[in-house]
Amino acid sequence: MNNAWRIKRPENRETICKSSPFPDGYVITGQTTNFSCSSRLDNAWTIKKPENRETICKSSPFPDGYVITGQTTNFSCSSRLDNAWTIKKPGSRETICKSSPLPSGYVIVGQTTNFSCSSRLNNAWIIRRH
Repeated sequence: MNNAWRIKRPENRETICKSSPFPDGYVITGQTTNFSCSSRLDNAWTIKKPENRETICKSSPFPDGYVITGQTTNFSCSSRLDNAWTIKKPGSRETICKSSPLPSGYVIVGQTTNFSCSSRLNNAWIIRRH
C-alpha cells in the first residue's frame, strides 16, 4: 500500500494529482488518469507554464497578463464542447472576448463581433495599451 506522497517542484510540463496544491504560474492543459494519485479516473491535471499563445482548460487558474481571444473544444480537458480558452499576451491593440479579464494598462476602445468567442453579436472588446 502506498501511503507516501512524492513532492517536487514542477517541470515546465507536468502531471499532478488533482488533490495537490496548484503551483503558481501554471495553467491546466488537460486532465488524465494517474493511478499513483488514486484509483479514480480523471484524477490528475496536465499543467504547464503558459507560452505567449496557449489553449487552456476553462477549469484552469487564469494567468495574469493574458487575455481570452476565443473558446474552443479540447477533449483533453473534458468531453464537453467549448471547454477551453485560447489565450495570449496582448499586443498594443487586440480584440478580446468580453469574458476576458482586462489587463492592467489597457483600455476598451470599442466593441465588435468575434465568432471565436461565441455565436453572439457584439461579444468582443477592442482594447489598446494606455
